[in-house]
Amino acid sequence: MGKEYGLNFFNMIKEYMMNDDGSNDTYFCSKLVAAAYIEMGLLPKTPPPSQYFPGHFSSSQNLNWLNEAYLDREYILEF
Repeated sequence: MGKEYGLNFFNMIKEYMMNDDGSNDTYFCSKLVAAAYIEMGLLPKTPPPSQYFPGHFSSSQNLNWLNEAYLDREYILEF
């Protein structure tokens, strides 16, 4: 998508507080995942991607999934 990865605590909080629509030049992990799910039609367009944090993508959360989508339980990976 031509966007750079950016994780900056202050920018993340600023985007969250300003209800950013996701149109800036950087993405952090949960924002990128939310934007992808929205683009695929699996999450509604509101709230914007900046309103999602990693914990939202736990199977125990009740996100407003569309098209019968859901997250399965998590698996522990050992390296």
